[in-house]
Amino acid sequence: MSRRPRRSEQETRSLVMRAAVEHVSRQGLRAVLELPMEEVIAAADVPRAAAYRLWPSREKFTADVLDRLAEGQTIPTLGLTEIASVVQEVEAKTAGGAGALDVACTLMALAVESEFDLLTTSDAWRAFLAFEAAVASIPDAERRRHLLRRLSEAEAQNGTRLAGLYRGVAEALGLRPSSDEALLDAAHAARVLARGLVSEAVREGSTESEQAASRRCLGTATAALIRDVFVPVGDGSLPRDWPQAVLTAIQSRTAAPRPPAESSG
Repeated sequence: MSRRPRRSEQETRSLVMRAAVEHVSRQGLRAVLELPMEEVIAAADVPRAAAYRLWPSREKFTADVLDRLAEGQTIPTLGLTEIASVVQEVEAKTAGGAGALDVACTLMALAVESEFDLLTTSDAWRAFLAFEAAVASIPDAERRRHLLRRLSEAEAQNGTRLAGLYRGVAEALGLRPSSDEALLDAAHAARVLARGLVSEAVREGSTESEQAASRRCLGTATAALIRDVFVPVGDGSLPRDWPQAVLTAIQSRTAAPRPPAESSG
């Protein structure tokens, strides 16, 4: 029997948390928010002693898993490499004389469709949906309010982050929002729409044609939101170096990029 490699605490924590997310994505989460700690540790293939040094109690283990599950709505699903591919695709399709607003709409639509593809195969996203559903039905009112407040705060932060990303890309294309309020409203609407359509796509019994329709709907609706919110700063023409400017804007707003969402495939 081969010996397990020695792992750092950080590696052990990462492996166990990943196993916990995968467990919840498959099995769901009961309203009492209990997890089979021993089963998760075994699935992570780490020494029990090392895991229990990190989590001496089930309560601490559960709390850390809930924190990780809550991150399901903040994990960026597109890395810079994937974003660069989207930008290159839009650049290749862009004809001479194309307007900045048209390019912004196409760019955002393709990006969100790529995110849709990743989220529909993401263990982290499925686990987050299970977590969210379980939180809403927790019988302990105080604990339920606490977790719902955390979700609400995270949602507000994510909306602000998305609005900043929209603004950065728009500025790189020579556009500006009609107002800050309109920009925040668009970011919130985009997140609600994406959550609903992705959730519908991953429900049991969803067909490929239904998933494709949800994907198209998300891209079309996102483009409409962008067109409604942004206006040209000047004559609406594209800056000559817009592809690199867009990538630079995105990179500057992703100070500590996370890896793409882990796929169940």
